[in-house]
Amino acid sequence: MNTFEQHFFARYIRDNEKLINVFHKHYILIIEDIIVWLFFGLTIPTFLYYSNSFELQMLQLQYIWGYLFLIYGIIIYKLFDWYNDVWIATDVGLIDIDWGLFSENVVYVEYEKIEGIELRTRTFFDAIL
Repeated sequence: MNTFEQHFFARYIRDNEKLINVFHKHYILIIEDIIVWLFFGLTIPTFLYYSNSFELQMLQLQYIWGYLFLIYGIIIYKLFDWYNDVWIATDVGLIDIDWGLFSENVVYVEYEKIEGIELRTRTFFDAIL
């Protein structure tokens, strides 16, 4: 855990708690999202534009820049969502933060109240990764 995470997530820690670790989702999940958005949001429309399918070259440049700005905003939102959806381990319990653009859901669970942990995997590759 780096110093930035200690300061960034310190606002969720209560006064009597000590931050131990911050757990993010695996980085492969965000790379997968970025690759999908870049492929479907940029590669396919670029191919359609240069092959002049649907006469896309007739579009004004401001529409194209607006579309690129929209894709950029979506990718930045995905990065922020990945970085801010965390589990924080403290010496007293766990803090689950589910971040959204206009709201966030914070759940505090003390270690004594945890009865069990269950992990469900959908595919074989989820279990491996």
